[in-house]
Amino acid sequence: MSSAYDDALYTDDALAERLAGDLWRQLWGYTRPYRAWVWGLCACAVVVALMDVAFPLITREVVDAIAENGAAANLTPWLWAYGGGPISATTFAGTPSTSFRTSPSPTSTAAR
Repeated sequence: MSSAYDDALYTDDALAERLAGDLWRQLWGYTRPYRAWVWGLCACAVVVALMDVAFPLITREVVDAIAENGAAANLTPWLWAYGGGPISATTFAGTPSTSFRTSPSPTSTAAR
């Protein structure tokens, strides 16, 4: 009896062949002209991951502060932590219209 599910595709040996280091080295070679962009993308991924982890932690602290102190809870530091992270990350990264442009736009050169 044949099965539509083939275990040979999901063995450790088959996975190792698919994720061979030679393939990744070749792919990394293609990114040479864009190396700074790749590292920037990696940095952005780390920042986003940290912000994703920070949201539930900050929420936990806010709930704990309200549970302990009620309406008298001082939530200002948590507000700054919650709002300051994304604002500082976007300020550092800039806007896509300015920081990701590699050449002048046609409208900026035509206006001169």
